[in-house]
Amino acid sequence: MNDIKKKIGSRLKEIREQMKYTQEEIAAMMDITAKHYGEVERGNQSFSLENWVRLASILPIDFNYLFLGQTGSRIQEEIACYSTIDPELTKIILSIKQYAANQKSSTQD
Repeated sequence: MNDIKKKIGSRLKEIREQMKYTQEEIAAMMDITAKHYGEVERGNQSFSLENWVRLASILPIDFNYLFLGQTGSRIQEEIACYSTIDPELTKIILSIKQYAANQKSSTQD
């Protein structure tokens, strides 16, 4: 199980770095500690289901890639696209996406 956590953490770090975020920035958006986020990236801990959902509203996460290592999805292409533009613009785009996702979920409640 630890090997799986380490692979997932490594892929999560890769995605975060491609998106040009720090661990602290992602942790703040998820409302968790940077220490906990770092432990997940290192494969020492895991997120609760609620936190995986929060993360998915922040980053364009392809869970097939994150959990299984499978590539070739539209989301992977989106991540690659973000890695080529200005980091501040990327953060603005993702903030808008997060806001829209939050609005959508609040109207469904």
